[in-house]
Amino acid sequence: GVAAAAALLKACGGGGGGGGSSGPTGSLTLLQVLQQDGRFSTLLTALQDAGLADRLGQAGTGQTLFAPTNDAFDTLASRIGTLPAAKLAELISFHVVPKFLSAADLRSLAASGETPNTLYSHLGNPAVLIFVVDNNGPLSIWDGIGRTSITIPETDVPASNGLLHVVSDVLLPRYVLTVSQMLRANTDSLFAASMSAQVSAEL
Repeated sequence: GVAAAAALLKACGGGGGGGGSSGPTGSLTLLQVLQQDGRFSTLLTALQDAGLADRLGQAGTGQTLFAPTNDAFDTLASRIGTLPAAKLAELISFHVVPKFLSAADLRSLAASGETPNTLYSHLGNPAVLIFVVDNNGPLSIWDGIGRTSITIPETDVPASNGLLHVVSDVLLPRYVLTVSQMLRANTDSLFAASMSAQVSAEL
């Protein structure tokens, strides 16, 4: 499974705002947290290929990482197949917000409608993440292609240089996928699912 997702990775717009509460509290860097948790080996490979591993290993840089598990990458690979290597850094940079955002901050962002910038940008415009809380329930994220069912099952994993939140799916920014891949990935939409079936039948 990890190998299949790694194959996806090797071959795999904006406003700003958002809070930023107290600072980092963990003893390990974000990179070390990922290295010690076997669920994130595919993400580690992707970060290294994207040139972002060193950033997450540096001390004193407050940032927030939304971390998909190996299973999340496997699921994406089963939906859309292989992405070009040139898209790797773009996809992975969409998972990093260059400020410290706790779960409480994310709920505040959901309430205010503010959207924090990620490291991913297109034509000079930083892409944002949208956070939603339904009736004070669990947090969810709307990504760049409009998916609304991505949840954050584990929040506030501490690091010395930021904070990690586990996400249920790989976050996809705009302008990375082909139309066909976007339709196959966007399982939140009945229209997209229908179009995906049609595209698959035509291929």
